[in-house]
Amino acid sequence: MNCWLVFLEGLVPFGQSISLGSLMGFCSGFALKKVGRVAAGLFGALFVLEQALAYQGYITVNWEKAEKDLITVLDLNKDGKFDVKDLNDGYLQCLKVLQNNTAGLSGGFAGGFLLGARYG
Repeated sequence: MNCWLVFLEGLVPFGQSISLGSLMGFCSGFALKKVGRVAAGLFGALFVLEQALAYQGYITVNWEKAEKDLITVLDLNKDGKFDVKDLNDGYLQCLKVLQNNTAGLSGGFAGGFLLGARYG
């Protein structure tokens, strides 16, 4: 009997991290889904407005400058071009951030996030 009590007491911190991670994940998923809908609508409307203004001749877009500026932001290894190496560097940076946590908190967060995104 005493052995089981010690075992269960050892699981308490793990259970707390799962429940905290689940709650944080649910809130994040719920909020992301709500904010994502609004952002998609807003950016879609802005794109339609920009295209209509460009079609009517009110504005012109310097696509070469836009591409250059975007490549500057996305070029993580600073070699002057956006390629697979940049994607790999970004992936490794994301893994470093995501793996810096306990298994209980991460697992709980992932489950909660999926539920929040589903019901959000």
